[in-house]
Amino acid sequence: MRQQIRDQLKAIHHRVLSKMGTVPGSIDDLSFCTIGLAGEVGEFANLVKKSMRGDPISLRDFRGELADIRVYYDLILYILELDEELIVEEKLRELMRRRPDWFHD
Repeated sequence: MRQQIRDQLKAIHHRVLSKMGTVPGSIDDLSFCTIGLAGEVGEFANLVKKSMRGDPISLRDFRGELADIRVYYDLILYILELDEELIVEEKLRELMRRRPDWFHD
């Protein structure tokens, strides 16, 4: 995600927290974003369910929910001061050590 977009999301997030009386980076902030992420994943799963039963679901619907998921995910990384690339690289190294068969034919 581009830095300009991240900065806009952080600014919006801080305004929302201010209205809630929540301190940025606090456990309440993390809880708010975690619950938000869980809710958005649930909404995405509900679209998949509806699609499975034959309801008309557009790609735009999926994109909207995925964008919501990504926003909360990025805010959680920001709150915890984590670098996405580093944590994914760490996970891949761990998987290579534990499950080398997944990485070789």
